[in-house]
Amino acid sequence: MLRGRTWGAAAIALGLVAGTACSTDDGDADGDVTPAEAYVAIIEWEVSQQEPTVDESGEVELAVVFVAAAGGGTIDIGVQAAVVEQMIDTATIRFADDPADAIDDGIPDEPVRNDGVLLVVADIPPPAPTIEVTTARATSADNSITWGLTIEADDTGAAVVNAEER
Repeated sequence: MLRGRTWGAAAIALGLVAGTACSTDDGDADGDVTPAEAYVAIIEWEVSQQEPTVDESGEVELAVVFVAAAGGGTIDIGVQAAVVEQMIDTATIRFADDPADAIDDGIPDEPVRNDGVLLVVADIPPPAPTIEVTTARATSADNSITWGLTIEADDTGAAVVNAEER
């Protein structure tokens, strides 16, 4: 379950690195994956795994993605702003300091709010051309899968080039 202390224990059990995932976006001068690029790559990967949702008028709705740091810390506000700016046409992004904030505990089965998905991301490593990030993907308090993601810098920022369920 993704509630309070229970989520913290679950994150450790899932093999996530406890920490804050706090970092500033120092730019991409050396072709390295920056924290903002890593989050964008993770979210783009997640959105690409989902079937599009169409509303009553036939318009495709943006996916709702909640993002939280595995250690429960706050993701740097500059990184958050950069991610939201880049993803504005792709997904509705909500950052949460506590993963439990993304769960609607007033509904049976406790789904992620707004028919969304919750990504709990381990610490983003220092900038490098290729990084590995562990991410738990949840659709409800009781339904999550942990992924090991390999992210590489590319001409547009960064992309997930390998995903392995753990």
